[in-house]
Amino acid sequence: RVVQMFGTEAAPSARASLELFEADAAGNWPMLVTIRGLPPRNGTYELWLTKAGKPAKLCGVFTVGAGATEVWMNAPWKLKEYDGWVVVPTRWAEPLLTT
Repeated sequence: RVVQMFGTEAAPSARASLELFEADAAGNWPMLVTIRGLPPRNGTYELWLTKAGKPAKLCGVFTVGAGATEVWMNAPWKLKEYDGWVVVPTRWAEPLLTT
C-alpha cells in the first residue's frame, strides 16, 4: 500500500509517499519513502508515526538532495496502533509533511 504525505504551511510545496511492503516474521515493516520539495539542509529530517496527531514512534532519519530523494526505512511497530505519519526536521517539533 502507498501512503501519501502533503506539505504543511511550513513547507507547502513538499510531498512524499511511503510505499509499505509486507511485514516480516518479526514484525518489521520495510518501506520506500520518496520525498520531494523539502529543502536540502545541514541537518536531518525524521519520519514519525503519530498517535492523536502527535509524533509517537520514530521510523528513521534521512537527508534530502535536490529533486526527489528515495530512502529505504523500517517501521518495527504495530501500524494499526497509530493514526498517521509526520516528517519533522531533527530537533524541531513543527511537522513539514503529514498524512
